[in-house]
Amino acid sequence: MTFPNGSTASDNFVIDNAKKGAQGIRTDSSVVKTGFVLAQGTVTCGLTGIKHNFAANLSGTVKGTGRIAYVGQVILDGNGNVSGALTRSLNGTIATVPVTGTYTENANCTGTAHITPSGHSTVNFNFVVVNVGLEMLLIETDAGTVVSGTMQQ
Repeated sequence: MTFPNGSTASDNFVIDNAKKGAQGIRTDSSVVKTGFVLAQGTVTCGLTGIKHNFAANLSGTVKGTGRIAYVGQVILDGNGNVSGALTRSLNGTIATVPVTGTYTENANCTGTAHITPSGHSTVNFNFVVVNVGLEMLLIETDAGTVVSGTMQQ
């Protein structure tokens, strides 16, 4: 792979049996990264007025704070509103809190979500809908964070 700045990355990957996804590992010297790809599938994207319940699993690092992970239920109401509850582990300190927020989805199945755990600051994500609308891949866009994960129906 060649990036816009001219740098390159090398990977080995395995395609799943259904040929709808792959698992990969970066093979460049001194780089440790794994990842996956999923087929987007045929899905109508955009706010459709349909409520979706997702199981969320996200993890990463907050600069100056340490490791963070979330798991829980996130409900998208079909009208741009988020609700649910997440259990968060911040350096091993566990808290379960209700969440509220908003989201928008574009016609190309990408979007943004702004999720506020009760008593905490809003967490902002970019996402893409994959797997025929049954899954979302998310990455936090707040400065000083490296947090990503999935939400599945």
